[in-house]
Amino acid sequence: MKFIQVQSLSEITSLKVAVAVCNNFEDCVPNTPDKKETMHWVYNHWVYHICDKCLNRIKEMASHLQLPKEMENKVAALCKHVYLQMCIWYNSLVEMHSRLLPDYVSRCSCLDQVDFRQYYEWKSIGIIDEKKTVENLLHDESLDEHFRFVMACYFCFENDVRSLWEIMPEVTKIDIRTYTCSSLPLISFWLKWLDKADLRDEIVKVIRRFHVEDNDSY
Repeated sequence: MKFIQVQSLSEITSLKVAVAVCNNFEDCVPNTPDKKETMHWVYNHWVYHICDKCLNRIKEMASHLQLPKEMENKVAALCKHVYLQMCIWYNSLVEMHSRLLPDYVSRCSCLDQVDFRQYYEWKSIGIIDEKKTVENLLHDESLDEHFRFVMACYFCFENDVRSLWEIMPEVTKIDIRTYTCSSLPLISFWLKWLDKADLRDEIVKVIRRFHVEDNDSY
């Protein structure tokens, strides 16, 4: 028998408030263009104490939702966990994106303008829903095809791997075969899969053409 952990309404509500608070840390953010540095700073300011500005934000939301006062500290403690989840995901996405760049490029700032918080989907147990979050990222056309293609490969979204490859410029395909495969070996597996799929499609086309020609001959 498989047991399913059921969260209480109080726990689900606390998570929603914590996520909302973590999505509105602008008052605590230092003036730096490097989003990775910013996220580390925001997380670290929760490590040693609870930020008064953030706590006031929690109290404001708790009051608006008519939550009991005893929930405020619970939400404050949960914020640290929620923001750590955000930091881990953001760091992994930045690391993946950095592998797309040539060795002579030390850092790309294009993701600094992307607010990944809008993509995150949460499970009721307080962790990011991997599948739904990646689906959001893959379907956002403001992100470049190269990056989305690599994500689709890593999270095994077959349909997206194929559809993104089909719309990708030839120059990007060459870059993937030449550079990305060496820095991210898993991509080689998917390229072989795509090549075989293309070969299967060609074989099917040939077979269908022969069937049509045979039928026309009668």
